[in-house]
Amino acid sequence: MRVSHAIVAFLLASLLAGASTFAAPLPRYRLDVGRKLVYSMTSQSQPTDGQGPNRGSEATQELIVLHNNPDGSKRVVVRSASKMTSGGAQGNEPEDVEIAYADVFDDGRVLPNPSLGMRVSLDGVLPSLPKDEAELSKGWSRDEPEKMLTIHYSPQKQTTDGAVSFVAVQDGMLNKIYVTTSKTTFHFDDKKGAIVSAESEHSQDYGFHIKGEGTTKLLKDETVPPDQLAPLASDYDALFAAQEQCHDEMRKAEGDPDRTSEAIAAARSIIEKASASTKTDAVKAELTKMLADQDRYAKYAQEDAERMKEVLNKPAPDWDATDIDGKPVKMSDFRGKVVVMDFWYRGCGWCMYAMPQVKQISEDFAGKPVAVLGMNTDSEEKDARFVIDAMGLKYRTIKATGVPEKFGVHGFPTLIVVDQQGIVRGFHVGYSPTLRQDIGRKIQELLDKPSKSPA
Repeated sequence: MRVSHAIVAFLLASLLAGASTFAAPLPRYRLDVGRKLVYSMTSQSQPTDGQGPNRGSEATQELIVLHNNPDGSKRVVVRSASKMTSGGAQGNEPEDVEIAYADVFDDGRVLPNPSLGMRVSLDGVLPSLPKDEAELSKGWSRDEPEKMLTIHYSPQKQTTDGAVSFVAVQDGMLNKIYVTTSKTTFHFDDKKGAIVSAESEHSQDYGFHIKGEGTTKLLKDETVPPDQLAPLASDYDALFAAQEQCHDEMRKAEGDPDRTSEAIAAARSIIEKASASTKTDAVKAELTKMLADQDRYAKYAQEDAERMKEVLNKPAPDWDATDIDGKPVKMSDFRGKVVVMDFWYRGCGWCMYAMPQVKQISEDFAGKPVAVLGMNTDSEEKDARFVIDAMGLKYRTIKATGVPEKFGVHGFPTLIVVDQQGIVRGFHVGYSPTLRQDIGRKIQELLDKPSKSPA
């Protein structure tokens, strides 16, 4: 049977058209050195129970690609600024600004570093992209273990010119504990190599009963001239070095209130020296703000140090309570053991972030004379039980209402370490990514060399 040239031409054209559709490029970020992207982000929430005003936030996120890295990633400086609104009006609080750097690959992978911490997120403007055609057609995920979070991405639409829309849904422990949902639809423009817009929906049904929505838009897409970029990159390197050195100085004073004033002075000097050496107005302004933030933080750090002095290296105040199962318990029951008390409540997000490390501490010292106690201050027992079940906590939880005041606890989470003779030897306030190592080191030190009661 003969096939006409017209039919052959038609079949060939059809195959080529199909191949062209299938071979549409994978979405990839275009992170050219010097590129500057500025996004606006707005969010509004309405109460679903009629309680309280509408609330929201207005934010900007600025990205500048500073240079290429040897591993193929790009060094990006990130400036996030936000302000809360209530009833449609901005409050009087100062704008909340976070500066960080990120080493970003063109598929959205971000290497962890201390400057990003837990406060700076790129999920809203640099979401993860699919690694191959299979993921682009079926979906992909990104895990953020430190935040106990997985983001699931599903494709919504792709055109032959590379425009892609996809949906991101958050699924994590905090979603479960606070009964929250978060869904974002992203629009990626292949010609720009960037997210150009996004729409989000969110809800919460613990603490607050709200439902809301938000939008993200690409406001500016500019290029920083090479003669301006070099000094800018150098000054940002100095800023991040100062940021890390200040953090190290303040960490040295953790658990040692007598060193707090010295650490505060050293941190201030580091920022002042960095500011004096900078040449660009933009970074000098950021360092000026960093200095003001450090001074505000120093005030609270000094107050914490004074409270800590009242407790540290002194006999632990005794307390009587019941555990979550109603069994009586008191501080003196644990004499002869190293005791770690973790003060928390369900509404404290930082407590939830810290809790997996507390759980690991209890497992690290299982079978040794160490008692890890969850000191819960929720007024409703059901809230404590919800978290215990969700987190899979095996160590003992104490109904600790009234106990934090005995130890001068004002911030949550607070972990207090008491030695075998009942003397307070460790006092750690707040979340830290090195909490497990820091507390574990103190416990091992006490196990290796039991302390003596004060004369």
